[in-house]
Amino acid sequence: MLETVRFPRDQKDLFDWMMQGKSMPEIEEECLQQVQTLGKELDLLQLAGPESHLVKPLRYEIMKIPGGTGWQAEILKPRLMPLSVLRRYHTLTSREESLLANQLAAALREAKKARLHKNRVLESDVYVAQEHEFLLDLTGLDWPVVPQEECDTLETLVDVVRDPDLRRRLRRQPLFGDVSE
Repeated sequence: MLETVRFPRDQKDLFDWMMQGKSMPEIEEECLQQVQTLGKELDLLQLAGPESHLVKPLRYEIMKIPGGTGWQAEILKPRLMPLSVLRRYHTLTSREESLLANQLAAALREAKKARLHKNRVLESDVYVAQEHEFLLDLTGLDWPVVPQEECDTLETLVDVVRDPDLRRRLRRQPLFGDVSE
């Protein structure tokens, strides 16, 4: 699966920068810095071990946007089933929900150690690698920003988990604690 991430994302972002008084060379430079930061994050993801619950890009390429202003990264990811598709055909049991939460918590811990994650996890960021194995995709740029104190807990997972008891536990569970407690 090929994903293209552009800096600026669209013409609106470009016009916003221009309204702030930035020149085209300044905008180009800022876009280049943003895409280079993304490249460093992708390099860190590729270093994740085989036991990791993070989606690892197969490869990526950074290039100037052809015929436009800014830069883009083309990211080649493995083909995986989104959690939302699985949920159309299968209702997760309490045990599977707990397994999902534990694996995503492990992915968040790994991401936090590498300083890669700062936002709430959405269902669209979770994929199924195989039966009972869930992966978190960190390359999504549209994650809503959450307060820092929430990033230190597992509350960032409440939008993914549907079991009400598990959701209550996640709201007060520290990031480096065990979800099954």
